[in-house]
Amino acid sequence: MHVIHLLTSNMFEVHLGGRPSSPQTVFPNWLANDRFGIVIDEPFGGLGATHLIQMAVTMFYDAKPSRRANRKVYPEIYALHYGRGFGAHAPFDFWPARREAILERDHRILLDAINDRGITRLAVPERPKRDIEHRPKEVDAALDRIVSAILYSPTGQVDTPDFSVRGNDQRTEFNPKQVLRLAQGYPQQAVLGAGSSASIKETDTSYYEWIESRRFDTTAQERDCAQLRRKALQDEWSCPASVDSFSSSLFDPLSINLTPQTRSAAAGGRSSELIFSYLRQKSTAYKAPGAVISFGPWLRYPRQMGVATG
Repeated sequence: MHVIHLLTSNMFEVHLGGRPSSPQTVFPNWLANDRFGIVIDEPFGGLGATHLIQMAVTMFYDAKPSRRANRKVYPEIYALHYGRGFGAHAPFDFWPARREAILERDHRILLDAINDRGITRLAVPERPKRDIEHRPKEVDAALDRIVSAILYSPTGQVDTPDFSVRGNDQRTEFNPKQVLRLAQGYPQQAVLGAGSSASIKETDTSYYEWIESRRFDTTAQERDCAQLRRKALQDEWSCPASVDSFSSSLFDPLSINLTPQTRSAAAGGRSSELIFSYLRQKSTAYKAPGAVISFGPWLRYPRQMGVATG
């Protein structure tokens, strides 16, 4: 719950097609009941979407400011580990532990998890396309509900990015550092309280028990690799924060292996027969004097919203 006090939406600079934009362009018309989910399929893969996750968290609170001051609830965000655990991402406030699910490597189970949690804003790793078949009506349920879908890379840079998100404050790097620090097994204890009586996760012994239980998901070599990836994003721009880049695409979030597949203009880029394929928008990632991570969505609009353009 530290994110309530740690981050604000003005700590993130969005560039779309090389021009300044805003978090609202990435997640248009965010409502109080929106839920963010990210699929993770390699060690510490979610770190490649650091700014996307954190930007979604700030929008969760901005949509209903009383969540920061009165109820102080955890954000409705979910990390879905596909196939096995890939390192605890709980420092981002994927908490309580039920919000970080370890799933079997079965695309049907993955879609079930997305639907069960009512996810409306979804991030998936950029992967090759494959033909798959889901259980009846599960695809329709997902496409009826999901508003935004974004492709990211565990490296922080997708191959052909459409927009980038830059952290302009070094506090935006606190959570990824905590993920890697705690994964290394540094001793940590709850400061005040314990168990269900603890008001925030950092004072809850079960939080550190969860971190410890997931520590063996990854190897020392995988942790070192993730740390080097993150540092490279900062060093490239000589900046204390980082820049992540993404691609803006229409896609079907239910196939874990995603590849661009152009849809016909006559179908409006939304052919119902092409489930979990997406239309890659062509644009150039913005490069700025700071660390940036590139993502790759573009958006589906079941809510009949206008498509944001650069």
